[in-house]
Amino acid sequence: MDQKTFQTGTQIYELRGSLSGWHISFREEIRTENLYVIHFELNAETETAPPELKVAFRHPQRDIQVRWTPECPATHHLFQYWWNGGQIRSSLCCNAPVFSYFNLEGENRLTYAVSDASGTVLVHTGPTEQSYIINEIVLYRDAAPPVRQIKFSLLTDRRPIHYSESLRGVSDWYAENPAYLPAPVPEAARRPFYSTWYQFQRDVSASLVEKEFEAAVSCNLKAVILDDGWNYSGKTEPGTFAHAGDWAAAPEKFSDMPAHIRKAHALGMRYLLWFPVPFTGSLAKHDYSRFQGKFLNADSTVCGILDPRFPEVREYLVSLYEKFVGEWDLDGLKLDFIDSFSFTGDDPALKDNYAGRDIHSLPEAVETLLAEIIARLKRLKPEILIEFRQKYIGPAIRRYGNIFRAGDCAMDLLENRVRTLDLRLLSGNTAVHSDMLIWSPEDTPEIAALQILNVIFSTPQISCTLTELPAEHLRMLAFWMDFCIRHSKTLQESPLYPEHPELSYPLVTAKGDEEAVTAVYKTGEVVPVLPNLRHIILNAKHTGELLIDAEAPGTFRIFNVFGEPAGETAFPCGLSRVPVPPSGFAVCGE
Repeated sequence: MDQKTFQTGTQIYELRGSLSGWHISFREEIRTENLYVIHFELNAETETAPPELKVAFRHPQRDIQVRWTPECPATHHLFQYWWNGGQIRSSLCCNAPVFSYFNLEGENRLTYAVSDASGTVLVHTGPTEQSYIINEIVLYRDAAPPVRQIKFSLLTDRRPIHYSESLRGVSDWYAENPAYLPAPVPEAARRPFYSTWYQFQRDVSASLVEKEFEAAVSCNLKAVILDDGWNYSGKTEPGTFAHAGDWAAAPEKFSDMPAHIRKAHALGMRYLLWFPVPFTGSLAKHDYSRFQGKFLNADSTVCGILDPRFPEVREYLVSLYEKFVGEWDLDGLKLDFIDSFSFTGDDPALKDNYAGRDIHSLPEAVETLLAEIIARLKRLKPEILIEFRQKYIGPAIRRYGNIFRAGDCAMDLLENRVRTLDLRLLSGNTAVHSDMLIWSPEDTPEIAALQILNVIFSTPQISCTLTELPAEHLRMLAFWMDFCIRHSKTLQESPLYPEHPELSYPLVTAKGDEEAVTAVYKTGEVVPVLPNLRHIILNAKHTGELLIDAEAPGTFRIFNVFGEPAGETAFPCGLSRVPVPPSGFAVCGE
């Protein structure tokens, strides 16, 4: 392995790999003090397959106690370099090549990002006993066609700013690249959704869903996602997807799907439909036999994973979604399991020398597929809603989806909080949705509301059987969904400051030009009252008080879990306690 060393100031970068035959240049772009972009360029005389490359650099382990990555599930504690937990893989369909290190007060020490968010990148990082953070970035691990030029960049941010500001800068840096221009986000993507998944699972039908429509509308839910189970009757083993394919509405469940969707539209609700993009199951007799020899997985006896390197596979999928959106007047699609486009064993294309495939690279084929889907669906519906789920949530795939949903974590409000906030930190203006919310009808409205308050900085998706909820739950739900809509600009689009990721974000503030919203998730957290703004402080915990720190005296108006007035409280300058009902809130600055 060859090695070439570059230096900028006190920072040394090493480039390692089979570098023979490549002319290598290195350029430092200084954007501001302690914010750099390092540009690497490799040129060859003749077309040559890109070699696997490794960029390595060290950073002093000085006042660093916390790390942040987009990995899900997240661990924001430090991992030593020699632990496997310090290795993160990213690609178009998995995570993003971004790392951030900071101290316990959230002050950035080192944030870095790799320009290639489409190809496979492996980052191996962590502290060592020699008091350094070692960072090794491996690129071009996948086979790629010969080229004469390789270009990539590394952004490094050492500014002593809040880590969230540094991550926003990373998101903006990616969006500067025309190849990563994010998809526009329709306003409908930021309005609360109703999902059929957790309450009905695969035992779903038009009659069940239509019973929920009026309750959903009265609770200010603005869209419906029909999840798995709509296309077949009977049972199947969980997770097998043996019924995927031969796509048609199950007549026993949805005898007239267009009429069913029209009922939702008549009530002002948008309608989205679920598809597991890569899968064709063995019980889908026509599609399963049609695509034999065009699967990625070696064992496809139950369910095959389609190989999008075949042009007919891509055309089949694009035409399928185009057909349903056009014929059923769908407003969007939930395109699921995109991260399952992968090999289970050797690449099956090797044994027949890529016969029938017009693209050799699997990541390139997936990207081509997604580009074709979004282009053709936008011709039918310019404001089409496309939902992707963690982990396919990086800066490159923002071109093709305008909704990123937190990965499945039913009932786990702590995990839902962490996942939505992690998504918000790197997703720019892409709409971030919670995993679907479900709670016990036997809980008090205050306890049920905690599910909502823990994802308040995202678009909530509700997955309860609304017609079986107590009236007080429905009243609570209607208020908080209306709150999400009225304050969406602050909650979803303003700069976000989540504190202490290592503690699952116990205090979070979204700060706009005229309004700020803070959520307190842990007893004992002190909230600085923000001057010159309308400041709403949510008591997202069991105890009936907030601790505040004010620069000047003032007055809070207090509200309960239903948004009803619960009195006023004056507060002095400095530290004080403010009585606020559990799952209620306080407002000052009006």
